[in-house]
Amino acid sequence: MLQPKIIWSLHRPYQKPLKSIKWVCKFVSLKRNTKIKPSTFYYEFFFYFISQLKKEYLKSTIVVDRDGVPSKETIFSIVEFFSKIEKTKKEEKLKQILLNREIEIDRKIYSTYKAISYYINLAKEKLEFIDEKYSLTDSGERIINVRSSFFELNKEEKLIIFEKLFAADALMLISKCFGERLLSKNKVFISNLHIKFIEDVYQVTYFKYTQSSLISNYDNVRSNWIEQLNILDSFSRIRKSYLKIILDNQLYTQEYNDIEQKFLKYSKEILHDDNKNHKLMKEFNQTYKSCLKKNIDDLGFVNLHSIRSEMKMGIQRFEKLLVDYYELNRRKEMILFSNTVSSIDKGQRFYVKDKPVIKIKII
Repeated sequence: MLQPKIIWSLHRPYQKPLKSIKWVCKFVSLKRNTKIKPSTFYYEFFFYFISQLKKEYLKSTIVVDRDGVPSKETIFSIVEFFSKIEKTKKEEKLKQILLNREIEIDRKIYSTYKAISYYINLAKEKLEFIDEKYSLTDSGERIINVRSSFFELNKEEKLIIFEKLFAADALMLISKCFGERLLSKNKVFISNLHIKFIEDVYQVTYFKYTQSSLISNYDNVRSNWIEQLNILDSFSRIRKSYLKIILDNQLYTQEYNDIEQKFLKYSKEILHDDNKNHKLMKEFNQTYKSCLKKNIDDLGFVNLHSIRSEMKMGIQRFEKLLVDYYELNRRKEMILFSNTVSSIDKGQRFYVKDKPVIKIKII
């Protein structure tokens, strides 16, 4: 069986409303009888979208700010700006503004264009509601035929989008859902257990070479998707309607079962050590802070032997705790090590990632 897929490089802008997929697909359907030029697609969608969004804002008696959607004030000012420009010259003017943002309206146009670029990329590149020729795929056809309000996803749209998310991102999405279940039951203290699971079990090394801030962004995007689609019930279990989509497809079922079986086995193994080490991890952090209060530090760097002495631990056991602490917390806090001490210091070094260290600073 092929390894379940992961969507890479999900930067924070991708947590914009999943309803944007419908907006892009609707535009493509309107262009069905016209040859779409990839070179002008983004510009054409920009002008279509700001016009549609203005109409929707005019219909609403109460306008609610929505994350990832240009505000009413922004859209009205952009539409007014371009209304003063000849139709044949609008595209060229837009190109100029994107290259040189000189005044406030330019910046509003640029940020709006950037937002809709992510709408298109999500619908086309990430989830394949649109193919490489800018034609609707089967999923694209399905979603435009669902009747719904402009801003809100209805149940049927959510199911269609979930299926595409599963097909493109099953390993990450489902692992995160399983991790959320354990967190909700207070059975695990590792917030990024799903990342460790993917690294250790599926041998995915991508995250080891990615900045912790980026990993956090990627994770936030998926958390936002899970929330938008309401995938988890009040007990943090995947809802039956979404499970049905998986179980009605043989390949999806195989992928899901593989992830579930491996996650259950992995979590049982790690939970024992995790719960056992959690108190030690907490004590390690508290002891570090205690040493800072006692001024047993050098510009925030505390000698690891000072912490070890306070915790009354042997060299080997403390080194294992140090390595575990670093691996589990390096994405949540900045952990700095130093091997610089006075020339008379003969303290044994500890090894983290094969590098000798003697001091630690946690930010």
